[in-house]
Amino acid sequence: DTYVLTRARGTARECRTSTRANSDSPTWRECCSLGELEPDAVIDFEVFDVDVFRSDELVGRASAEARTAERWLDLTVDGSAAGALRGRLLVRVQVDGAAGGETL
Repeated sequence: DTYVLTRARGTARECRTSTRANSDSPTWRECCSLGELEPDAVIDFEVFDVDVFRSDELVGRASAEARTAERWLDLTVDGSAAGALRGRLLVRVQVDGAAGGETL
């Protein structure tokens, strides 16, 4: 049972997907808005496995620049390119221009 937590780095803004039960290859077709961000903002994605008796387990994390694109991100436990690959996450980021920043 997995879900994705999306955060705008350096802010308190975040979104959580719904939980996908019993899937080795979950799919989320969900949108979230992180509001107005700086043009150089970074978005962090963390995939968790729900655990009823303990804290949810981190499956992997990845980051991307806040610019319009669709891309595959490698999920690693430590979020670095050198970390052990735990899976891949396809994300589509849509950025709308706004005065003084970007709206995601």
